[in-house]
Amino acid sequence: MVFFCLNPLPGLLWILYVYDFIFHDKMNLRILFRLVFMPILINVVLSVASVWGGYLFSISPENHHSRGDWFYIKPEIKS
Repeated sequence: MVFFCLNPLPGLLWILYVYDFIFHDKMNLRILFRLVFMPILINVVLSVASVWGGYLFSISPENHHSRGDWFYIKPEIKS
C-alpha cells in the first residue's frame, strides 16, 4: 500500500521543481501544488481502500500480489 501511495510523489516533486526553476513565482507555485496534489490525494485514498476492496491491487491469502480492475497503467511484457 505504501508503494502505491508514494509512487506518484517523484512526479509531483519534479513538476514543482521545474516550475520553480523556470518561473520563480512562489504564489503560483502554491496554487500549482494544490492542483497537482488532488490526483495524488485520490491515489492515496484508492491505495488505502485497495487493502480491503482490491481496487488497485489485491493480496491473496497465499501472499500473491495481483493488480486490481482500476489499475489502468499496466506495463506488459511480451515474450
